Amino acid sequence: MTTFVMAIICFQGMLVPSFVMACELFAAKYRTFAGTIIVNFWAVAMCVYAPLAYLLQNWVHLQLVISLFGLLSIPLYWYYTLVDELYRLACRSKV
Repeated sequence: MTTFVMAIICFQGMLVPSFVMACELFAAKYRTFAGTIIVNFWAVAMCVYAPLAYLLQNWVHLQLVISLFGLLSIPLYWYYTLVDELYRLACRSKV
């Protein structure tokens, strides 16, 4: 059960939703750039995980540290979801 929860919270599980959200937040003209930036952040994170894995020899501790980074980004998703909902309501003149 804990491995399942860690997999949900881990950065890998948030790559696709963040990519889609970045593409939806920008106009069609800038979507390619936004998607590229999101993928670059993923690549940098993978480069950071290699030295982290070297320092933390136990895979359980490594998984906990990686999951903590994912937990820190959950409030950002709630914020962006709220902003997106307010934007859609404003476009429909319901606010």
